[in-house]
Amino acid sequence: MESFALRSKSPHVYQICNAMLFASRTSKVLLRKTLYIVCAWSTFFSFAQAQTVTPSTASDFFVNATPPPKKGAKQTNLNLVQWTFVPTACDAPYNEQRTLRIYNVILTDTVFINGQILSAQISGANASEFRILAPSTFPAPIRANNGATIQIEFYTSVTDVPRTAKLVMPTQDLLGNPSDTVVVNLTATRVRRTFQLIQQQYDFGAVPPNTVATGSFWWLRNTGAVPIAWEFSPNINPFFTILDTKPSPIKNAVTQKWTTTVNKGDSISLTVQFNGDAAGQTDIINFNPTETDCRLSTDFKFVASTIQNPPNITVRNVIQGVETPVKDKVIFFGNFACPNTDAPFKDTTLKI
Repeated sequence: MESFALRSKSPHVYQICNAMLFASRTSKVLLRKTLYIVCAWSTFFSFAQAQTVTPSTASDFFVNATPPPKKGAKQTNLNLVQWTFVPTACDAPYNEQRTLRIYNVILTDTVFINGQILSAQISGANASEFRILAPSTFPAPIRANNGATIQIEFYTSVTDVPRTAKLVMPTQDLLGNPSDTVVVNLTATRVRRTFQLIQQQYDFGAVPPNTVATGSFWWLRNTGAVPIAWEFSPNINPFFTILDTKPSPIKNAVTQKWTTTVNKGDSISLTVQFNGDAAGQTDIINFNPTETDCRLSTDFKFVASTIQNPPNITVRNVIQGVETPVKDKVIFFGNFACPNTDAPFKDTTLKI
């Protein structure tokens, strides 16, 4: 989470202490020690909730305010901040949040202090597409320990075009002394996230009973403007297993799921195995991977059929223990069951 930090411009006790310490440099050492003790206790009681920090981290950014030219002046500076939303294309509104903080320099330390956001207003060309979710009421507190959360919602029906607005927030410390007014330049883009199935199903055709078959084919093309990541389980069901994808998948050892990312304009190839089945079966399964960002899905099918085995019939002509060839005779076998067929009972006549 990123944060904005403001430096208060009011002439508080720490500013007075700094001035006194500077003036004491020509005085006695005892006076200087006494001033240090007084300032230290004054600072402690004035900022009981303050937190000593370094105003720079890998994920935070801060806005340094310039103190007013005259003691107690009420003028404020404008601090410009750029807030660029992560590109989004999901149908639901999208929101992000940042943290606003006020800080000041006490002696040589940078310390966060308490304050307030007096108001917040969005204006600009696309202001109607942005909405303030937090704070919901004003003045809104800015805490010394964790600041104030600013949450903005964005939604537009326009794709691939940057949308802009300005968020203006005047602030003050708890004593009513003004600190900087923050002007946040908002930029958000709803990128086009579309895809196209290259085919609706993959058919393994007729496969011998209890035989494994493998097929590779192009499955899906990314027709949008950003990469799309697809998540799926490689073990679809007992009859079908995904062996590989191109681009190569990232395999999660905990969830046992794979994620394959396809860049804009590129396609995904699948290598799938039919694990076999008994004779005379037709296996159809839906393959519905999920897109990781917006939870989109597809409807794709794997199809495989196993060949029906013909019945094995052996005819023997045995008369008084002597087997003789059967010629030019019509033998009626009656009705018998033929396994693995839709109509298992047949009237069968074998002519030899």
